[in-house]
Amino acid sequence: MARLLLVRHGQALFGQADYDGLSDVGAKQGELLGQWLAQRDTPIHQFYHGGLKRHELTLGALQNGYARPASIKENGVLSAFSEYRHQEILTAYDPGLMKRWNEEFEKTNQIDWTNFRHHFRAALSLWIEGSLPTNEPFAAFKQRVVDGLASLSKQVDDQQTILIVTSGGVISLLLSEIMHIPSLKAFETGYGFYNCGLSEIRRFSNQWSLSGLNQIAHIEITNQKHLITTL
Repeated sequence: MARLLLVRHGQALFGQADYDGLSDVGAKQGELLGQWLAQRDTPIHQFYHGGLKRHELTLGALQNGYARPASIKENGVLSAFSEYRHQEILTAYDPGLMKRWNEEFEKTNQIDWTNFRHHFRAALSLWIEGSLPTNEPFAAFKQRVVDGLASLSKQVDDQQTILIVTSGGVISLLLSEIMHIPSLKAFETGYGFYNCGLSEIRRFSNQWSLSGLNQIAHIEITNQKHLITTL
């Protein structure tokens, strides 16, 4: 049976001008996951990452921890597994929202999660139903992720394990498709996805099934609570 390991990227640079990077915590999260996979003798036949910088940097940290060069092939970039443009969605929903949030974060170094989730859910709901003017509508995002999985499926045989570093929205969309969950409900589940959380799907008789979701045993065993993050 084919196995697809889906890794959400490590902690990004929330509150900074360029969110699409990796913090020191994010790099450590990736390294710990790589070490954990190596300790469990998890064979990985091919590594991929989405088209964002935080995806690529997370994979680099993971491979440093995995430290099994003989089994590491050249990385592939799968743009189909890049995240939806959350900043564009939020700006279409409320043009001043991101600025206000960033200003608040700079002053307090804290986030009002109740307020964040309220507005983010409202924006996603409108985007999913096609009511927000964005360069990539939800239908297009969904189609590229589904097509990406279909394309990858043709390249993977039943004895291979593939690892992809991607983002929470992509994993949420795949969860929705595989488990037949309404899209908004799957995206709400994704709010709680950990940085470098590990999910797994397996293919049985040409059908993908969920085998694990949002696991962080590789962090929990270190007892370093500051490494458990969701941004």
